[in-house]
Amino acid sequence: MKKSKDISKEDKTSLHKRYLFWLYKMTREESDKTDRKFTQLDVDKEIQKLLGDKVRGLGAAFEKNLSPFLKEWKEYVFQKESDAQKLKFTEDGLMDPGYLFLRLKLEAIEQVTKARFGRKALAEFKKLYEEISLKRILEDTSGRR
Repeated sequence: MKKSKDISKEDKTSLHKRYLFWLYKMTREESDKTDRKFTQLDVDKEIQKLLGDKVRGLGAAFEKNLSPFLKEWKEYVFQKESDAQKLKFTEDGLMDPGYLFLRLKLEAIEQVTKARFGRKALAEFKKLYEEISLKRILEDTSGRR
């Protein structure tokens, strides 16, 4: 019977790098599902304030006609914040263990990537992930806000 030869060092390194990238992508996507709610809220609240200021600047007649839209936006932001809190925190205000584990896992993946391939490789992972994310946004036709 023939002895099988192990894969080359280069192939093994390549497989490790691809696996770490896959882990990074999958873990980052899962983490982003929660984190993006909070970053979106920052923007949503800023938009809410600016909309309120702009509508008030139009005068009482317009303010009355536009108030249902402002109310709808305010309720949307409130509901999103409520949903976001439930994803990241338990009812007693502690960080959700599942979310915390996910963040720790992401840190560990980043640490292993830097140790094996250097900061440049981790920066490449982050850049590729950003490009993938932006491409998905460009392809999104759902019409959701």
